[in-house]
Amino acid sequence: VERPDRPFAAAMRFDGWVAPLVARFDGTRTPAVIHAEARRDEAMPADFMLPDFTDLVALLVEKGYLTLADSP
Repeated sequence: VERPDRPFAAAMRFDGWVAPLVARFDGTRTPAVIHAEARRDEAMPADFMLPDFTDLVALLVEKGYLTLADSP
């Protein structure tokens, strides 16, 4: 269970494959590219499609587990 440092703590439970997938976010690749690489590497369930992934990414940003880089 992860607990981000936020005014209102949120606790979520993730499947074991999610954390390594999140670790792929390094600011140089888009979510679509990360999804394609993870599918190629069989690093997530085969039926976890791009819309599912973008929903997960949006949830992780909303809850503070991922942060967006400042725009130039």
